Amino acid sequence: RLEEMRNRAARLVDVEDRAIEAGDTAIIDFEGFQDGVAFEGGKGENYSLVIGSNTFIPGFEDQLVGMKAGETKEINVTFPTEYHSAELAGAEAMFKVTLHEVKTRELPQLDDEFVKDLDREGIETVADLKADLEKSQEELQSREFEATAGGGAISVKVTGSKEIKSINISKDVVDPDDIEMLEDLIVAATNEALRKVEEASASAMSKLTGGLGNMPGMPF
Repeated sequence: RLEEMRNRAARLVDVEDRAIEAGDTAIIDFEGFQDGVAFEGGKGENYSLVIGSNTFIPGFEDQLVGMKAGETKEINVTFPTEYHSAELAGAEAMFKVTLHEVKTRELPQLDDEFVKDLDREGIETVADLKADLEKSQEELQSREFEATAGGGAISVKVTGSKEIKSINISKDVVDPDDIEMLEDLIVAATNEALRKVEEASASAMSKLTGGLGNMPGMPF
């Protein structure tokens, strides 16, 4: 949990003394061409792309690795056959890419200053934070979460540690000729109960971190 909190508080800093690596953020201009002609929707400026996030089509991000700020490169790729644009699906293309900036994530030091920045009442030191995290985790694990499916015909309870506590099945839905439907309802109810655990865990973490957010992604 402590590492998760540090990751949430990470900031982007400029990289000036090396080439871009996987995990870095590239600020790029790009334009795509097919047979030498620019195609619609294939251009972007000052676009923020995390290398290795796989938000661009396969092969694009890998070919940026090794570039330095200020460089321009031509990248050859093939669009996936299931690509949403029928005109580009399975097609080869060339992207002209200019790398303006390279940024990397810098994690804060896990010290008392970091803890104070969380601005939580009564939490002043790393020791305080660790104790609070342990208490929060114990409280979550002691809770039970219940979900239903099939209009309440299936009821599933799980603990905060994601262990199934009980599964209750109404006799009215037990049909020997349709076991598949029963299985689907059990899976649906179990997944919903586990989703509630995740939601409670995320809510607890948000309170502990003072609302620190994650870095947003940008889809291609």
